[in-house]
Amino acid sequence: GLDYKITMENGNLVSALVQYMSNISITTLPTKTEYIEGEVFDPTGMVVSANYKDDSSIEIVDYTYDTDILTSDTKSVTVTYIDNGVIYTTTVGVTVSILGISIETPPTKTTYVGGEVFDPTGMVVVANIYNGGTRVVENYTYSTEPLVVGASSIDIVYVENEYYFSFISIYFFKKKAQIDLSRVDSVKNGC
Repeated sequence: GLDYKITMENGNLVSALVQYMSNISITTLPTKTEYIEGEVFDPTGMVVSANYKDDSSIEIVDYTYDTDILTSDTKSVTVTYIDNGVIYTTTVGVTVSILGISIETPPTKTTYVGGEVFDPTGMVVVANIYNGGTRVVENYTYSTEPLVVGASSIDIVYVENEYYFSFISIYFFKKKAQIDLSRVDSVKNGC
């Protein structure tokens, strides 16, 4: 795009300068760059600059940005500025994660005898997201080792965006193990 800088003194043209814009850039990141899935991007604190071919730049405020709900797949948000009909874009990196995981539907089998292997059949694990929302997750893992009397728990582990979330405890009583869904926890840890 072209920008014209005209200097007038006492109604007379002193100089005219044509500047060619080359791109836009984020010169100050927004205050918030980490989000919970389901939130929308907040540009508060972000400074966007129009950069010209003569190495000058000016701050711009009439830019637009993606307003879509952020998902765990979102890695960046596009910022757009239109100057004299020419569209310029740049991106700002964001991290989007979930709050944790929980069991929406318990597994069909909840009582075990020592030596049996945990069976998740029927279990529905969900990711907890912004504003109380959930979404089903399928690619969680769990131990396939035989359960032993005296063991205290088994973890359901789900990894997303370099964070792992573990959930569910199985408590053993004498020679049987009973899944106690009233005593579950969700832990978010970096990998």
